[in-house]
Amino acid sequence: MFENATLTDYSECEDVVWLDGGDGDMGEGYFYDIDSYLQHCEDEGIEPQEFVFATTTSHIHIGIDEILERACEELYEGAIDDVVGYQDLYKAIKAFNEAQTAVTYNCDVTRKIRVLSAEAQKGPHQEQPRANPPR
Repeated sequence: MFENATLTDYSECEDVVWLDGGDGDMGEGYFYDIDSYLQHCEDEGIEPQEFVFATTTSHIHIGIDEILERACEELYEGAIDDVVGYQDLYKAIKAFNEAQTAVTYNCDVTRKIRVLSAEAQKGPHQEQPRANPPR
């Protein structure tokens, strides 16, 4: 499964990783990071696999062109050129897209991460200290 994937440095990836057949602490084989995958293996008493897949992210995005094409498809030819308020609609949709915070992670089977070397590379992926520690 991993033979066609390019070995990728963990520091160049999203924290979230994916493994086929794993439950994952995020569900459906997705783990928050290498540490949570290793913790899962320890809790289940199983050996970690040598590799996991990297992930990519997707965000909600609305395309103005698709909206206008769909809205005008039943009108006369060239109706899209007569749309009034295009710039206002464009600005509103751009603001909407930029405000979105929902993220979906997708398995990237073209990139693999060596699990045990990733553990040593954590660097920027380590949990950040809290600004206000609990009392």
